[in-house]
Amino acid sequence: MATAMALALPASAGAVTVELYDTTGPDVLVASITDNGAGDLDPTAGSLITSTPSIGGYGMTLQTSLAAGYPPLDHLTSTLNLGAGNGSARVEISHHFTSAMPSPAQGIGSVTNNFVLFAGSVMSDIYLATSLFGRDSLIASTSGDLTTSAAQIMFDPSDYYITQVFTISGPTASGGTANSEWLAPVPLPAAGLMLLAGLGGMAAFARRRRKAA
Repeated sequence: MATAMALALPASAGAVTVELYDTTGPDVLVASITDNGAGDLDPTAGSLITSTPSIGGYGMTLQTSLAAGYPPLDHLTSTLNLGAGNGSARVEISHHFTSAMPSPAQGIGSVTNNFVLFAGSVMSDIYLATSLFGRDSLIASTSGDLTTSAAQIMFDPSDYYITQVFTISGPTASGGTANSEWLAPVPLPAAGLMLLAGLGGMAAFARRRRKAA
């Protein structure tokens, strides 16, 4: 799970917000949770933990950590742990960043799924947007088991939103995790290394699938 990080309130507007949806039929918002609000099991500012026995047919625990401050650093990390179940659900995490980084800035989004025992479908996505829970630009996306995706993006850092989305459907076994991370600014060499690491992970996954075929 992601570790809790310090939250510098002057550099970031509002608190990180989580929405849990039952999507077995028409989308139903089951819970909306903010940092240190009802449903948050972690009293630490900048760290949100929520757990539920059943959302859309799944038991799940989500931990989200946020850092925003000066020197400029925007960091939003989320880890979803799924239990056994069968149905359809969606988890969305969103935050409004307003730290004063130089413009333009480089950020990197990365998502990793680890669902070796899962027969269902789990997708992890990160979006850059102009509103809370917006999906204006897809930064990184992955689905399935043992998959990794990473992408860097140039953006105006003065006022923006990051939304992380986990979408689950079908039968699942207990023990799978999905991880989503946004980090900005990222120096070009570091961003390049992270991107190469992500591509290397996808290549290794492809090799494993070919061997198994």
